[in-house]
Amino acid sequence: MNTLLQRYRAQLPHTCSGPDLIVLQSPAPSAPSAGKVPWGCQDGLPAHVLGLAQRTYWALLSQRRDQSIVALGRSGAGKTTCCQQVLEHLVGMAGSVDGSVSVEKLQATFTILRAFGSVSTGHSRSATRFAMVMSLDFNATGRVTAAQLQTVLLENSHVARQPEGEGNFEIFSQMLAGLDLDLRTELNLHQTVESSAFGMGVWSKPEDKQRAAAAFAQLRSAMETLGISEVEQQAIWRVLAAIYHLGVAGACKVGRKQFMRFEWANRAAEVLGCDYEELNTATFKHHLRQIIQQMTAGPKRRGLKDEDTGSGLKMTGVECVEGMASGLYQELFAALVSLINRSFSSHHLSMASIMVVDSPGFQNPRHQGKDRAATFEELCRNYAHERLQLLFYHRTFVSTLERYKEEGVPVHFDLPESSPATTVAVVDQNPSQVPLPARGEGSEGAGGLFWVLDEEVRVEGSSDSVVLERLRATFEMKTARAKGKGTRQPLQCEVPHQLGQDPVRYDLMGWLHRAKPNLSALDAPQVLQQSKREELQKLFQTRAKLPPVCRAVAGLEGTSQQALHRSRVVRRAFASSLASVKRKAPCIQIKLQMDALISLVRRSRLHFIHCLIPTSVIGSKGGQGTPSPPQPCGDQGGADESPALDIPALRVQLAGSHILEALRLHRTGYAEHMGLAQFRRRFQVLDPPLLKKLKSTSEGIDERKAVEELLQTLDLEKKAVTVGHSQVSVHLRTSRPLYRNSDDIQFLSHPMPYHSGSPSSRL
Repeated sequence: MNTLLQRYRAQLPHTCSGPDLIVLQSPAPSAPSAGKVPWGCQDGLPAHVLGLAQRTYWALLSQRRDQSIVALGRSGAGKTTCCQQVLEHLVGMAGSVDGSVSVEKLQATFTILRAFGSVSTGHSRSATRFAMVMSLDFNATGRVTAAQLQTVLLENSHVARQPEGEGNFEIFSQMLAGLDLDLRTELNLHQTVESSAFGMGVWSKPEDKQRAAAAFAQLRSAMETLGISEVEQQAIWRVLAAIYHLGVAGACKVGRKQFMRFEWANRAAEVLGCDYEELNTATFKHHLRQIIQQMTAGPKRRGLKDEDTGSGLKMTGVECVEGMASGLYQELFAALVSLINRSFSSHHLSMASIMVVDSPGFQNPRHQGKDRAATFEELCRNYAHERLQLLFYHRTFVSTLERYKEEGVPVHFDLPESSPATTVAVVDQNPSQVPLPARGEGSEGAGGLFWVLDEEVRVEGSSDSVVLERLRATFEMKTARAKGKGTRQPLQCEVPHQLGQDPVRYDLMGWLHRAKPNLSALDAPQVLQQSKREELQKLFQTRAKLPPVCRAVAGLEGTSQQALHRSRVVRRAFASSLASVKRKAPCIQIKLQMDALISLVRRSRLHFIHCLIPTSVIGSKGGQGTPSPPQPCGDQGGADESPALDIPALRVQLAGSHILEALRLHRTGYAEHMGLAQFRRRFQVLDPPLLKKLKSTSEGIDERKAVEELLQTLDLEKKAVTVGHSQVSVHLRTSRPLYRNSDDIQFLSHPMPYHSGSPSSRL
């Protein structure tokens, strides 16, 4: 803790924690410079996100193996900015084969993603509402051949329903403020109203509108950089304008399910290139189409339809309009990802990839001083963060200790008592995987929250209270495994996130409606694909070729070998629970999207960036008068006084991330490990007689014998190096000087500078 605080006060927010990196959100601008991390160095790199990127790059070249960099932390801690810095540094350092991937294109990509995938909240001006994997493919010479963007967990419902204190996606305010007069007239946006149900087109200050107009001009420039044509841009504005018109049109809350304002619904149909009746049927009259399909289908198919749709909760008119808007936005976001991938595509052969993972951060209303319970969307974001924390737990502890055991390396270290698996099980535990006791009260349906919602939504007359009672019964039955507990408030429960260090209270009111497949959202792709406007048809027809089970994932297009492999991994993840996907169960699809993301990166070598928030963002009691939040990694303009450090919050973040336990294992165990042959080839230069002997031999080399002779010559400290069954493990105190000596001899033209900082950059 003292090291982190001293470095933070010295404007050094980055600290190495073993193989990973800790980044404290800095209130002062700290733009990276080439002098901080010299290009071409493999060792002695300073603690910085660019240093981690460079170590990952050299690991890819030396191991010929995929690498992944995963950012973890609270919402607003600066994960997206760190990921952007990593990607830009890798491309700038390695260079591109044919210029298809450049720093300018990456900057344009993040400009588009921030506009379409970020919202303004009480703690961040640009909070991410989707998860992404940005992959850079490299050839054998270390140059970038192609890139691919894949996105999951898009919070598309945010376009129609925003929590208190949060705005809509930034693109709507930018478009409504920046469109020229001709486009406004063409899109029927020459007249706007302030009563939009989706909260669009409202600016608290005139300068906010000017800032949004400037951001829109920057967005259009970014689209031109990525080769998005004027016609394609107009198709994008048409879909956004249609969503705005739907928000103004609204729906009748009583009586028939229909639009409340006919003229605005007609404007939405006009910009989408369809008739009003087509839009009205796709939005409200799914039950009529289902009846016709069931009557014309055979008996077997009819029974399957009944099982798929379920007889549970009925949809209101407002939910139908919200579903259509959400479905349109999801298709638009996926089309944008396809256009980005088109700009990065290449047919060059690649050797391995570096994948950078960014996801919405952990969020607790208490962090902003709010006394409300968390929402279903916040549960999904926190669940995604817990899955990534579980990935860190398995890589750091489980896999490492298993490798020590298999190699016969003596390391005395016990697994931490707490694990993120406990909290993950509360949310997504499959009932078929739970060993149940004898039949009795509370022995049925012992699944996680997602499975309970998926089951109850198909039960006629079920309610949110039934879901809560089943969860309470499950938690009481497995107290030691899932330490969830009910609260005295109705329809509320508490989930022990962050290893129980930062529990979150959730309100289950209306969650069954969220778990019901929204038929309007499912019909949105057909509205776009069957549009009478050619530019809309051309933009969205490519999505029609994808299998329906993968609709929730954007960016499955790709022509390179690496891109095709990643797409197959995603499809296999969804095929593992095909029945739930066919039934269009939203909760199970969230789990499967995280399964696909984890499957993409778990076989690569993982590197983690822990982004921590060292200061409190609470302005006053109850969250009133909350100041403008600091922007991650120096995005905030100059403030004269630094915010006060929040030591208890920093300790909670450290304790809830297993950072200290990981550091203890890194110091106790062996920091580096490699195969016998790889170790011999890497360090035989330190023993010239052995090197001469190996070059003169004509028979096969006994790698174990050669390594033992090499270690005798090196005369290292006892237990500094351990030879296992197939690998050599090197202790932390020996690895750095050993690597430096060998590199100094092998790369005399590129000496490895040793960077020392005060205070030390390493924990």
